[in-house]
Amino acid sequence: MKLDSANTSIIVAAKRVFLCQIVLAVGVVLYEVVFGNELGLKSALVGSAIAIIPALLGFYYSSLKVQRNPDYSLRDLMKMSRVVKLIYTFVAFIIAFKVLNLDNPVIIEAYIVTMIGHFLTPFIADSQSEYA
Repeated sequence: MKLDSANTSIIVAAKRVFLCQIVLAVGVVLYEVVFGNELGLKSALVGSAIAIIPALLGFYYSSLKVQRNPDYSLRDLMKMSRVVKLIYTFVAFIIAFKVLNLDNPVIIEAYIVTMIGHFLTPFIADSQSEYA
């Protein structure tokens, strides 16, 4: 695996996931603006952030690993990205539920809807599909 190819693939995949998750997160937040209250809006923002930020951190750490050692296998990079994402998600949920005084069901709802974007991303056609 070459450095430029792997790093470019990771960046393209991260952009796709981020854009798809942002679209769904905006939908959840708009729903809370129209039908919810201020607490629901804050909870939706936190839930969406918990879904988006750890995924981006996982992509970022994978990209750093490839820059340091271009011969990493894709399997190792994916595993490392998942572990980083899982740890940051777990910590973010603990902080959201224990420290922040928000509506927990709305946090979970926003997280789930936003995470659907992570799984829908492979089905989105893109002009740079050769990279991801």
